[in-house]
Amino acid sequence: MHLVIRNREQAAAACGSILALDYTKPKMLKVGDYKPPKTTQQVRYAHSIIGFIAKAKGVSAEQGKIDTKTAFGIFTIGSSIITGDRTVTLKSLADYTREEIEAFITQLEVYCANEGIEYITSQSR
Repeated sequence: MHLVIRNREQAAAACGSILALDYTKPKMLKVGDYKPPKTTQQVRYAHSIIGFIAKAKGVSAEQGKIDTKTAFGIFTIGSSIITGDRTVTLKSLADYTREEIEAFITQLEVYCANEGIEYITSQSR
């Protein structure tokens, strides 16, 4: 069960739900500040900036995505089980956390500013 509580009335209702649980097995409860997950708009915005970078550099959108994710994104390095050669796996933007996508977008924006690449900025990201 995942709950986002925004006021005392919701908290009271949540306490009732918690008390109604079956306690034959231990339960874990973690309370902290809610950070909403990344949004589809953030992923679209990142892809938009990548498109402007690719166009400015004269490469395909796919190559732009690979290059920007390699330079600024999250990836894992491993070894091929077949050849033993080094392999790199890029993390899909869909799997980024909110913090990761915000950092990636910031790096894209800074890169564009440094390279003089114009792009359409987001009013809210």
